[in-house]
Amino acid sequence: MQNVNGKLTHHAGILKIIKRLPNTTSGNPRYEVELDGYRMVTKPDVSDAYLVSDLGGCPVGVLAGYHYGKLSISQIFPGTERSHPEDARRWKESI
Repeated sequence: MQNVNGKLTHHAGILKIIKRLPNTTSGNPRYEVELDGYRMVTKPDVSDAYLVSDLGGCPVGVLAGYHYGKLSISQIFPGTERSHPEDARRWKESI
């Protein structure tokens, strides 16, 4: 875990999907996952939940923060276990 700023922390490792949570009222998926020894959830109605379903068991980096009292994924970057927030910029530029 690396503190990125006062509110977000960076975690890296192999993404383990713990369980699929009930869909949001809009029908979007939600997940509870474990990464770097921390349990976190995907935020409601955020497209990262679709990435999580594809990245289970893969090395990723995430920025996580608290959303309504739960540790939640703010951004997810596919890549190596040593993914760093700077990788997000390079990853987005490659799309």
